[in-house]
Amino acid sequence: DNQVSQVRNKLNELERVITHAIESSETMLTPEQVWLVETLRARLGEAYDAYAHYDHMSAAQKIFFETLNEIKRFRKVFGRDEAPAVKKIVKEWIVLMSPITPFLAEEGGEKAKLGKLVSVSRVEKPHGKPDLAMEAKIIFLEGVFQDLERVRKLVKGKTPKIAFIYSPDLQESQWLEDAAVAMGKHTQMEIRLNDKHDPLGKLAKAQKGRPAIYLE
Repeated sequence: DNQVSQVRNKLNELERVITHAIESSETMLTPEQVWLVETLRARLGEAYDAYAHYDHMSAAQKIFFETLNEIKRFRKVFGRDEAPAVKKIVKEWIVLMSPITPFLAEEGGEKAKLGKLVSVSRVEKPHGKPDLAMEAKIIFLEGVFQDLERVRKLVKGKTPKIAFIYSPDLQESQWLEDAAVAMGKHTQMEIRLNDKHDPLGKLAKAQKGRPAIYLE
């Protein structure tokens, strides 16, 4: 029953994501959204290959779980709307889900005005080439998010309101600046980067790849 509930929740979430994308306006994509487009295409391409080998279980894993996980990573790290990116691949996504969830695909196809859906064997395999530099940025920021949550759990008593993050690396400092707003929303703290306020000498202890964190 728990597994059925999880699958049902995933399908409902997928329906919301696709509907939101269909209803969104065409806009110029940010580099982060371009990364998401290419990453989703790569996952759908893997699903296409799974179908070719009659591995519907792996195809479903790519289509319904890994794609949504990538979108969650994007939302968490950048705090931005994924809809403009999803809109670019929504047709491919709907076609590839049709053998497993035909009713959901049909409903999505009607909303997207795709006409009669063709079979997977009649469409080209999706190809995606995610930017490796953007992937490195996201992995780095995910690590900082995890460290923030870990350090906050160690604080006893008063709930911290400000997170001071110190990094000696210019590139990583820029990445942190790009994600500061999303970090603040996620942690419910004000984020300050390489601030002069450094009572514990954290900046001197910070390393490339492992920023130092101080909470107040």
